Amino acid sequence: MTRKAVLLSAVLSVSLTFVFGQQEATRKERLERTLYFLASDSLRGREAGSADAAKAADYIKAQFEAMALQPFSDDGFDQYFTENGVRYRNVVGKIEGTLKDEYIIVGAHYDHLGVDKDKIYHGADDNASGTSALIELAREVVSKGVKPKRTIVFAAFDAEELGLYAKHLASVIEPQKVRLMISMDMVGWLKGGKLSVEGTGTLAGCRPMLRKAADRSGIRIKGVGLEKSLFTGTDTEYFAEKRIPTLYVNTGTDSPYHKPADTADKIDYDGLDKIVTAMDCLVGELGAADEIRPTGR
Repeated sequence: MTRKAVLLSAVLSVSLTFVFGQQEATRKERLERTLYFLASDSLRGREAGSADAAKAADYIKAQFEAMALQPFSDDGFDQYFTENGVRYRNVVGKIEGTLKDEYIIVGAHYDHLGVDKDKIYHGADDNASGTSALIELAREVVSKGVKPKRTIVFAAFDAEELGLYAKHLASVIEPQKVRLMISMDMVGWLKGGKLSVEGTGTLAGCRPMLRKAADRSGIRIKGVGLEKSLFTGTDTEYFAEKRIPTLYVNTGTDSPYHKPADTADKIDYDGLDKIVTAMDCLVGELGAADEIRPTGR
């Protein structure tokens, strides 16, 4: 075996040990391990389209494969796209429903700002928190072993920080198949406060589901009719433009996001674990609902 092959084997062994070791941990421990990895110095801020972002994508893909999530397409989990000469990569899986052509998309972007002036922008809250929650939410839904009524799509997006906002997935998926798009972006700072769900006014009957999710998780959930901020766009944008109901899930902007100080040690892991419980309840309700009806707002 060549030296290169030995090194590759060693790297794969360490990676697989890390991934499969997650199965033995509690969910809170898995959230913490994943978040510390994604926000580590070694990933150098996961700049969109970079080799560092590719390491994050490889990790997410390995997690999806280990939990036996289905690839979204026949080409596998990886969804490559090019913008302005740069190649980016989404990682997309699914759990096929009995109504296989009705989609609920749950997404979180994994890219961040990279390195600037020798300072690493770690992106723990923005958005290693949402990515960690996405992985564990997928694991929860898969572990139930129950076929949902609708297909649940789990999408880890690249290039959100560049303003692409899930543009590629929105362009290759037929809009009439998407019943709802949910984005988890910055969910790491609950700290006894409220989980905000923006866009409830786009989806009929949403608020009773949020109350049930709040009761199940023990956290306070604030429903906001529409996304209104001019400064905090997220991956819901291209779906909302197509009049698809969207929900933007977040814990606000109190964290030092877009600063080097956004590090993994500041995340509320108890809160993040409860948010996964709330999202599991919400996605379960939506997946089993008789209908998902847009309001047209």
